[in-house]
Amino acid sequence: ICRYDGCGKPFSTHANRKRHEKSEHEGVRYLCTHEGCGRSFNYDGDRKTHEKSVHEGVRYFCRYEGCGKSFTTNESGKKHEKQAHEGIR
Repeated sequence: ICRYDGCGKPFSTHANRKRHEKSEHEGVRYLCTHEGCGRSFNYDGDRKTHEKSVHEGVRYFCRYEGCGKSFTTNESGKKHEKQAHEGIR
């Protein structure tokens, strides 16, 4: 549970609680390292995903023929394939 007064948000892991407290209550932000971008993120993982997809052009493509959709993370692509093509929710 978040230790900040008035929040009380529950978390399944200590790491998730710490990440929440840093971003939501302590104002920690992660800045894009590419010159001139200026974007900032609550989580370092989001910054890394942004840099890879926006500045490095890394995309993950659906494996199903004729689909053509692309995603910023492999996890998003896998979720799409299961839901859109395999009928798994």
